[in-house]
Amino acid sequence: MKKLISKVALTSGLLLVVTVLPAGAATSSTTQTQKKPDGSTNMVVTLQQNPDRVEPVDPAKPDQPATNIPGNGMDNTKPLSPLQLVFVPSSINFGKYNVDVINPITAHPIDTDDNTTKSAKTTSEMADTPNQTWNHKMVLEVSDARGTRAGWHLTVSGNGLNATTDGNPAAGKSSVSGSNANQAKTLDTIKGAKLKLDTGKITTAKNDVVADRASSIVVDDALSENESTIINAKAGTGYGLTMDEIDRNDVTLTIPANEGRNYVYSTELDWNLSNVPDTND
Repeated sequence: MKKLISKVALTSGLLLVVTVLPAGAATSSTTQTQKKPDGSTNMVVTLQQNPDRVEPVDPAKPDQPATNIPGNGMDNTKPLSPLQLVFVPSSINFGKYNVDVINPITAHPIDTDDNTTKSAKTTSEMADTPNQTWNHKMVLEVSDARGTRAGWHLTVSGNGLNATTDGNPAAGKSSVSGSNANQAKTLDTIKGAKLKLDTGKITTAKNDVVADRASSIVVDDALSENESTIINAKAGTGYGLTMDEIDRNDVTLTIPANEGRNYVYSTELDWNLSNVPDTND
């Protein structure tokens, strides 16, 4: 009996919201639709891909011209494209540590933004390589002005952690065009060293919804020669300017116990941008 009463009450409630119109009456929306205009104008605008170079944007103030831009590791010699890598840090400094024979060393980028363009070329200079973090974060920026919303993905790879006779000329450079092999003699390579990049905060230069943004992906070891996807924009996402901010504490270099000698170690991280999404993500 309770079920029947409940059902009747619901039915009564539904009847209260029904409006009965006189025969031949029309709603205002119907009237507006049927009204024939007195004239019409055909309006056309054409948008096309923009291959112009995009300048880096401060993630903290994306709507203002950026100041104090850190050293940029992008390759300016590559032909301009509507899909382009806008910014990667030219160098990251993890500081100085004593060799530990018992415990592994866990290091993060030093807590100093050094917005200079100094290039390290000797062993002594390498120890003072500028730390090109931005707002104390590792920042990556990609611009997609293709107008297709086809998606894209950015990868990172490395080449171990090495010490050379004169320091590594590539130590302070991040490249998007492939690794430039260092010709200096390798004194030592740290076995088992890993660089983990946790997920960062994805922001854009426009007020869009989160569903339209690319995704930041965890990279377990950026020192591996195998490319790992760090940002993935599936079809329909990642258009416009995308920024990935990785907190310095989420950029972790691990060196096994009793590894390494009294040298300055370095490597080159290579960044590659592809014009299709990573379907394995």
